[in-house]
Amino acid sequence: MPIWFSGQWTVPSILNMAFFVFWITAMTFIMTWIFNNTKGSVLMAILAHASMDAFPNAILRPLFPAAAKLTDYHLLHGYLGLALGYGLTALLIIIFTRGRLGYEHYRPESGC
Repeated sequence: MPIWFSGQWTVPSILNMAFFVFWITAMTFIMTWIFNNTKGSVLMAILAHASMDAFPNAILRPLFPAAAKLTDYHLLHGYLGLALGYGLTALLIIIFTRGRLGYEHYRPESGC
């Protein structure tokens, strides 16, 4: 459930929801790439997800208080940067993996 429905984040608006969808879509590509490149390790995907959740709350806001201020459109400055950063990272992953996101069709081992 998006956090703005709980009242703890910013005002729900079309722009906030659009950035949220963009951010989640970018994170989906990044998480898929991590999962595929660790040969299906769910643990690594969980650790990457936890670090992506902890970074803005534990590191970004305490070190850069201006990141918690709202823009004129009620977007947090820090989340605007994160969405753009994740979007660029996802775009680079798609370009460098030619859309395969590191997926390899693993052949079952044949018995001799």
